[in-house]
Amino acid sequence: MNTKAEFIESIRNLADGPAAQNAVSAYLRECLTRWGGAPPWLGAPIKAELDLWFADSTVSVFSIVWPPHFITEPHNHCMWATVAIYQGRENNLYWERSGSSIRVTGGGSAKAGDVINLPEKAIHSVHNPVNEYTGAIHVYGGDFPNAPRSEWDPLLLTERPRDMDRAAEAFRESDIG
Repeated sequence: MNTKAEFIESIRNLADGPAAQNAVSAYLRECLTRWGGAPPWLGAPIKAELDLWFADSTVSVFSIVWPPHFITEPHNHCMWATVAIYQGRENNLYWERSGSSIRVTGGGSAKAGDVINLPEKAIHSVHNPVNEYTGAIHVYGGDFPNAPRSEWDPLLLTERPRDMDRAAEAFRESDIG
């Protein structure tokens, strides 16, 4: 696997069936070990990006680079997600529904070389706690760009439909590059 196209094809071949997330996760761990950093066709991140590489009804593959100190609002994906971090670090808070709101149930920190698996019903928020870009490959078990999802107001913790245009604008405004 020397090219982005070959990488995406490998993900597509693994991403169907009941064990898809486990297969994708194992493959991404293997890739991170082999690469020892950013994928060879990508290079080290120099700016924030939300770059969709592939999406169909079975799987979506993104390159996402979080700007330094960026924080997302709590949100869901409504499908499984696997994140392979190749540079930087990210902290996640995990949430669950509590009446008409949500509450924190836990958290974790992941660094370059780690793979995070989120189940279909996960609600989480992400924070890049470092002074550098955090780069990761994100694989979702479905048509992520077109799936209806929710986000929660970060202060009131009230649910609303996910507004990807607003989220992308906040992302761009947070970039230092």
